[in-house]
Amino acid sequence: MRRAAVAVVVAGVLAGSGCQAGAAAGKPTPTPISIPVRHPPTAASPGGTYQGTCHYGKVLSATVILRNTGNVGEKVRVNVTWPQAQHAPASAGRQVRLPAGGTATVRLRAPATGLAPGILSGCVYHVIVLGTFGRVQATATGSPQ
Repeated sequence: MRRAAVAVVVAGVLAGSGCQAGAAAGKPTPTPISIPVRHPPTAASPGGTYQGTCHYGKVLSATVILRNTGNVGEKVRVNVTWPQAQHAPASAGRQVRLPAGGTATVRLRAPATGLAPGILSGCVYHVIVLGTFGRVQATATGSPQ
């Protein structure tokens, strides 16, 4: 008799709380859940910024600061040319690997072949992306400046 009273009380609590007893109790009601999924881009998108300065003397020097703002690592070539009056231009170059979001400071030097008055002011520097490496990142790591 005590078991029958407990069963009736449990059934009354379940019915009062909106739960169902019996065969329907074993089937949970599906609840839609929305979970955002971020997929990495399928294509590499290299990009970056650079700025530089030049110095003159018996040795010509340049400093170029590189920043990779793309979504993949980059292999780049930095070339600097110093024009000289009455002589061929002096030049120097170096290859650098920049991971996505990475920065690098490239210092280049070249001997001056002209006399000091023959060195023209200014230099020309170029940065060329030779290729990419590594996995494509989900988003670009920076913004162009």
